[in-house]
Amino acid sequence: MAPTRPLVNQQMSACYDVVGIPKEETAEMTGRIRKDKRVNLWDTKRLFFCTPQVLQSDLAEKTFPAKLIKLVVIDEAHKAKGNYAYCQVIRAISEAQNQFRVLALTATAGNSTDIIEIIQNLLISKIEYRSEQSIDVSKYTHKKTIDIVEVKYTKEMTEIIRKFSDFTDPYIQQLREVEAIKTYCVSRGYLIVEQAKMRMNNNIPAAQKSKIMSNFSVAVSMYNSLEMLERHGIHLFLKSLRDDRQSMKFFVAQLPQLKKLVLELEEKHGRLFHDITNMSSITDYGHPKFDLLKEKLQEYFEKGGNKAIVFCEFRDSTVLINAVLQQLKPRVNPRILIGQGGDMTQKEQLAIMKEFREGKV
Repeated sequence: MAPTRPLVNQQMSACYDVVGIPKEETAEMTGRIRKDKRVNLWDTKRLFFCTPQVLQSDLAEKTFPAKLIKLVVIDEAHKAKGNYAYCQVIRAISEAQNQFRVLALTATAGNSTDIIEIIQNLLISKIEYRSEQSIDVSKYTHKKTIDIVEVKYTKEMTEIIRKFSDFTDPYIQQLREVEAIKTYCVSRGYLIVEQAKMRMNNNIPAAQKSKIMSNFSVAVSMYNSLEMLERHGIHLFLKSLRDDRQSMKFFVAQLPQLKKLVLELEEKHGRLFHDITNMSSITDYGHPKFDLLKEKLQEYFEKGGNKAIVFCEFRDSTVLINAVLQQLKPRVNPRILIGQGGDMTQKEQLAIMKEFREGKV
């Protein structure tokens, strides 16, 4: 089992080269295989490559042969929490019989609480850990050179951070006065944790608690925007201050001086995100790291490099970076690759990866 069709296909490709079971005795069991066809496959095949949701569906229809399963291999096992389909499948097999094994794999197990839950849900009795330095792994890993580059804020960014912090300070002060937080040195993550604690606190009068929760809500939103500015630049910062309908967020609209600052920045940097990504020539990317990225990639390709991947946290960043790198054509031919949740189909993803492998991108 693997959580998505592309991962199932990846496992099929890997196993066909390793596992000695003939291909004609195997079957793909994903959402694109019809239910009536799956019933026949369960009866006639030995090795199945599945998404857990399909097994969950066949469990409900009572067509999944739980009593006959001898081995379950689970990829991305960190998902086996709560009532996820992995957990339901293992539960169903263990209710039908107890003569089967589970092999679970993950590269991101999570914290100790998560690991305990995964172990319990998947009936794990033995754990093996590998790092890149492990003898049986190292021969398959590529050597990495990690070069950490410090990026300094521009004067404009430093000034915006200072001005924006002046608007956040009153909310932090009010939270400190009622001891909802214990420090002035806060972050968005810290505020979210303390907000959750306050939500569970039933010893505070309702009116006071409502005011505190309101301050937390505004402070979290403001620190989210501040992090956007520090990490991703002015353009994503401005985008974070408006909602999906392009209206200013509540805390901006209710503070006249903050609203004035935002309007001034939008006038200078482009109010809508696509205003800057559609330009053929961008001179101000909103964060110095984009200039540095452009410089580093240009240097890499001029020295004979032929392929590079730039990983981004947000889809909006990929759009901006693509616009930046278009300026390095024809030496650099960039393309965006995002998840299927970002309006890119699996077919489009595979086509781009094919072009990347062939050196066209």
